[in-house]
Amino acid sequence: MITNTLISKVLSMTPQGVGKWRKENRPIIRLIEKYFTDDDLIQFINTDSISRYDLINVYSQKQFDEYFFFIEKLADTLEEEGIFLYFSFFDKFGQNIFDDLLHYSSNKSNMIDTKVNILLLKYLNKYYASEINNNMNSKILEEPFNCLSSYLLELDIDTIYYAIFNFINNIPNRVLDKYYATYLKSTSLNDFIKKN
Repeated sequence: MITNTLISKVLSMTPQGVGKWRKENRPIIRLIEKYFTDDDLIQFINTDSISRYDLINVYSQKQFDEYFFFIEKLADTLEEEGIFLYFSFFDKFGQNIFDDLLHYSSNKSNMIDTKVNILLLKYLNKYYASEINNNMNSKILEEPFNCLSSYLLELDIDTIYYAIFNFINNIPNRVLDKYYATYLKSTSLNDFIKKN
């Protein structure tokens, strides 16, 4: 348990006030005790920062940068067919992939990368088979599908999580927003191409 004195320094109040709040079971005291250690609070008092949380921000920025680079690469190199495949693939399999990825940790071993690539290939193959069956112009899809597949297989597990999380939760992406709005209104690849 973190001492009343330490918490009082962070909250700029008296230790007695913290004790009273503790007896009242105030949420702020529960939050501090659940998510912070003595060392976190001491470091915050001394430096106005907690280094372990600063690392999370650096990590998040790295994932954002890699995701943004991936999205720009898609937009720059794929025609409408490829963009449609991206949306359609994650629309059909994003949640499944996300759920399956929960079984893997984000440690950077080659084994994890291989397992993630096998998982992605499983869903890419299912997707390609279903698109060929549903689309008379399967030759048109071959090159964009191969590009999309290769781009996805270049990503590490954390960036894949980030990309799928953004897609599932409809987090805006300024690069592909105009295409996504059209995708949502389209009934097929041909309809999507006509509307763009």
